[in-house]
Amino acid sequence: LLVTPADEVRVSDDGGAGHAALRRQTVEEYFGRSLALLRALGAPVELPTRAPGAPARSDVSVAAQLLEDAVAGVPDAARRELLDDATRLDRERYALATSVEDFTEDFLAGLVRVPDEEVRWPEARIGLSPRARVVHAAYDWDGWLEAEGAEGEDAGAAPEPADTFHLLQASGRRVSVRQLSPFAALVLQAVETPAGVDDVVDRVQEAVSSDAGGPSREWLEDRVTEQLRQAYRAGFVTVAHDVTAGAA
Repeated sequence: LLVTPADEVRVSDDGGAGHAALRRQTVEEYFGRSLALLRALGAPVELPTRAPGAPARSDVSVAAQLLEDAVAGVPDAARRELLDDATRLDRERYALATSVEDFTEDFLAGLVRVPDEEVRWPEARIGLSPRARVVHAAYDWDGWLEAEGAEGEDAGAAPEPADTFHLLQASGRRVSVRQLSPFAALVLQAVETPAGVDDVVDRVQEAVSSDAGGPSREWLEDRVTEQLRQAYRAGFVTVAHDVTAGAA
């Protein structure tokens, strides 16, 4: 279809400024956080000017490659690890958004998904959804970026270590991002490879226990199961069909 304006509509030629602004906005939607962090860390990445005409690659795809190359090209290992940590969330989000071309499997999985109350949790094998990812960072980058002075006298310096966890969940081409508590992240990380509730509790207990002791297994089992139930209702995890109450 060729859309043409009404005769009375006159649009002035802005020399391509509007198109350029839209391109920048699209890149910012995917990688604005990473680009801001790299600037604050004293390692800015400049996006190239695109020649007129139809591009061979999208601006977002080019930006993703530039970020990856900028991190990989840092000779100092500690500095490279820092920049990798700063840009990991955006890069994982982009990878997840572009990981699926055919959404038939997602649609069919939704049709056969059983209600939470029909899952026999003690027998279930739970796995993190292929459309979800847990991303761990060694620093609270969002807090640091928002803090006063992040781009002041200490520009280029690393923030203090502070483990943070985010959950990415894709729905079609859109990927939502939410911050996780350390406990929720631990439970979801435990099912990145499908596992039973007992195995998840074992891993969580090992992580939270210390020489001084820790919570009882019964207490942990209740909370791990509830965390998995919430994750299942939200679509973060899947359950093997043959262990549900309705299985033959």
